Amino acid sequence: MKGLKNLIVILLLLLPVLSFSRVVELVTITRSDSDEIVSFTLKLNDQDQLQKLRIKSESQDLKLSKSDFNKGRVIYTRKGIDIVDLQSDDLDISLGGYINFRYLFKYNIFTSSNYKTIVIRILKDQNGEWRLFKDNKAINKIHLVPYKWGIQEVKFF
Repeated sequence: MKGLKNLIVILLLLLPVLSFSRVVELVTITRSDSDEIVSFTLKLNDQDQLQKLRIKSESQDLKLSKSDFNKGRVIYTRKGIDIVDLQSDDLDISLGGYINFRYLFKYNIFTSSNYKTIVIRILKDQNGEWRLFKDNKAINKIHLVPYKWGIQEVKFF
């Protein structure tokens, strides 16, 4: 019986070390001019709280923390020009929040370029699963239609 008590004590002491985190695929991004697929995944801690957002493709592997969102983070550039960035001052690790998905709509070398912003939200759905929402609809795919001077269209599915 004493051995069983010792085993239980050891397991209880190791429990914080054996924290269980999980990864949730949030959304994939595709482009009409490329076969490349970009995946957005959330890393959650053992209390189902946001730890990191990972943006992974063949050409990049970014890991964004809550502070990255507060400052704003460029996630795609081309020839030194910012194409897509993400920013939020509302993101909570337990509740989620709004994220500004800002993209280059029209590049202009002589005056300031024209950017558009789409507000998306990371929230838990009615089943308690983390999801990405636009206009209160859950989405799992974003499709970008680029053109010579920027991104012509952003489609959500």
